[in-house]
Amino acid sequence: MRPAGMTLALLLALILHWALLSGLYMLIGQAESTPSGSTATVRVAAPGDGPEPLATPRAPSPEVATPEDQRERAEPSERPEPSEPPEPPEPSERPEPPEPSEPPEPSEPRQPPEPGSEPAPEADSAEGENAATDAGAGSKRASWEDRLRAHLAEHQRYPRQARLRGREGQVILVLEIAVSGDVRALALAARSGHASLDAAARRMAERASPVPPPPAAISNNGTVSVRVPVVFALSRSLR
Repeated sequence: MRPAGMTLALLLALILHWALLSGLYMLIGQAESTPSGSTATVRVAAPGDGPEPLATPRAPSPEVATPEDQRERAEPSERPEPSEPPEPPEPSERPEPPEPSEPPEPSEPRQPPEPGSEPAPEADSAEGENAATDAGAGSKRASWEDRLRAHLAEHQRYPRQARLRGREGQVILVLEIAVSGDVRALALAARSGHASLDAAARRMAERASPVPPPPAAISNNGTVSVRVPVVFALSRSLR
């Protein structure tokens, strides 16, 4: 252990020696670089010494205005030139009034028929003929129905039992009669409420056939349909 410790101590001594030599050489170099006639002083501050007071800057002296400066300040500044007023807007063009529309041309009046020319009364004549035909057919039918009722009344019989019991009523027959006068068909459109009176009305139409023939002008396919009311009353026989 002793040789190692001696070696370490020797090494430290060499390092310190080298450091002292280096510091000495540096001090010598600084002394040589300092110019002649000037001395360098090194002052070590004591612990009680404070920092040197800083020099306060002096305030600048106020400038004295000359008469020329006062005259320049007194002169008013140039006034700004007045701006030109804006031009008024141009008036908008008024819309032109619409042109009046032309009135429609009047339609040509109908010319009256020339004298001597007669209009063809086709429609009027046809309507007149139809009206005359209907009126003639209606009168013929009314006349024929009157004769038919009178013929049926001649063959009407009041049932004896219904008369004794005071039964009354009305039966409506629907007869289909050929232009020859034969009763082709019959039906009861309305009943009296008594079977004996209904049967008596049916037998009356069968006994009365053939009846007065209907006019051909009121027939339809050679036959005429007619409704006949048959009244059974103790004070009257048939209406």
